[in-house]
Amino acid sequence: MRRILAMLLLAACVRAEDDAALPLLCTIPLEGVKGRFDHMALSPDGNRLAVAALGNDTIEIIDLEEGRLLRSIRGIPEPTAGAFVDGQLAMAAAGDGNLHFFDDAWEHVRAVEIGSDADPVRVDGHRQYVGYGVGAIAVVEKGAVLYTIKLDGHPEGFQLEAKGPRIFVNVPDAGHVAVCDRDKREVVATWELGDARDNYPLALDEENSRVLVGCRRPAKLLVLDMKDGGVRRTVDISGDVDDLFLDGKARRIYASCGEGFVDVIDADKYERVARVPTSRGARTCLLDTEGGRLFVAAPEQGKPAAIRIYRTTPAPARD
Repeated sequence: MRRILAMLLLAACVRAEDDAALPLLCTIPLEGVKGRFDHMALSPDGNRLAVAALGNDTIEIIDLEEGRLLRSIRGIPEPTAGAFVDGQLAMAAAGDGNLHFFDDAWEHVRAVEIGSDADPVRVDGHRQYVGYGVGAIAVVEKGAVLYTIKLDGHPEGFQLEAKGPRIFVNVPDAGHVAVCDRDKREVVATWELGDARDNYPLALDEENSRVLVGCRRPAKLLVLDMKDGGVRRTVDISGDVDDLFLDGKARRIYASCGEGFVDVIDADKYERVARVPTSRGARTCLLDTEGGRLFVAAPEQGKPAAIRIYRTTPAPARD
């Protein structure tokens, strides 16, 4: 019955935009949440969304089946990014430099000291990779830091190679992409980006051996060769990009930009095919490839803060 009600709720929220690049399914208001958002994490079953409300010092837990706020976790200073691992939510906090863990009842179970400005977080199996400080990635397992990889500046967007040991890291302070080796535990290459600056989000297209880098100055998407870092294509995008995702099924790239748009880019032709209006400051998003959804966090702008859910592809049936 809950699943049926959720489907009816989403159906009621669908816009009459059958041919839109990103039809809006539903908007979930977050009354009273102030300031800017950082990144989001989706539970493995696709039913819970954890939102880092950095400016509000809260973690907002969304029930996606019922389309409502389930819980607001307080006491975590400046939460930035998280991931679900081993049945728990791991959330980094820039305010205290810790990686905080919560159980399935959303109770705080432990904190692992990482370092100042902890953000972002990636997961590989039982390990968490957390960027922090003036330049490092901490590797955490079983509640302890195993080792760190030093960088030339604070890491922004980074991704773990699925079919190899590399980590590709945006280091905007240094103006390059750092390539780390998880086996060697060190940086093995740096790729300079020329005149491009403020390279924040990063995504991988391993199938086509491409690294996708979003830059703010100028507002461009850079398409790099995964072998040597050579710039193969550039695409104009909207301003203030902060998240970037590749939808391998639909062969699209989604770039959420604080200027107030999600840019939709053809991942084969590298051409922008749509510029979907959101709201100013809505620069963080999360792609649910399995569920065919894109979540966009919109801060308060005359209207209450909200999570907007867009349809990317027809949703497959979940077990």
